[in-house]
Amino acid sequence: MDPVSAYLEYLREMSRKIAYRGTFLNVLHRKPKRSPDRYQNYDVPTSQDLMQRYLTGVEQDIRGQDGRTLFIGLGLLTGKLVSEGRAAVVAAPLYTVPVEIEALDGPGATLTAEPQWNSTSLNYDLVTAVIERTSVVDPDEIVGAHDMLDPATTTVITALENAVDAHVQSDGFSQRLTSPEFLRTSITQLCSEVPAFRSQVTPAEMTYRKENLRLLVDQSKLRWHNHRFYFVGSMPDSLSAYEALNELCAQLRSAK
Repeated sequence: MDPVSAYLEYLREMSRKIAYRGTFLNVLHRKPKRSPDRYQNYDVPTSQDLMQRYLTGVEQDIRGQDGRTLFIGLGLLTGKLVSEGRAAVVAAPLYTVPVEIEALDGPGATLTAEPQWNSTSLNYDLVTAVIERTSVVDPDEIVGAHDMLDPATTTVITALENAVDAHVQSDGFSQRLTSPEFLRTSITQLCSEVPAFRSQVTPAEMTYRKENLRLLVDQSKLRWHNHRFYFVGSMPDSLSAYEALNELCAQLRSAK
């Protein structure tokens, strides 16, 4: 890779890390007075009518709320992380995929969900919080945590990021990213190569059921679920810089 392309790839990855900090540690377990999470099972086929009602509800929820958008979560970790005697609830995806809701023109216009697969990102907050087990109660305190991880752990995280990029650049990438095997490989790699992660996460794969969420988030050790789901979350303010660099890098790769 030439120096210019290599530098742009570096800037792209740095912008992605910065954009997604402080965002996704608990996206599903809501207190009654908070806005709905709009959970929807991605793994189970949904009729067009039900999906239209779901997307209409999501659009109504996020209308006028800057920074709120729809996501697909790939993988789900649930439980509690304890730091200095304080416990923080975790109900978060391992990877996030922003989704654009678009209205089709014409009579009987319908809404469509368009996943932005090129913006698929590892959930840095979740991974670093699990590894560090500190500062998980106040998201402002964990900014920069990824930069303080040991080199071996950083190498594993980079390998996971590279795997996502490799899938996105291949044919049938959406099927690859949403396959159960993709998540099994990710969790296996984290548990086998990062002792701190292994000590906090039960390696056994679980089937997620929404009705069990209250019990799952009360567990002292994190459980992982090979599950994909829609949810509404906060779009990082600086994501536009990452998306611009992502498009530029893609154009450079296709020109070669």
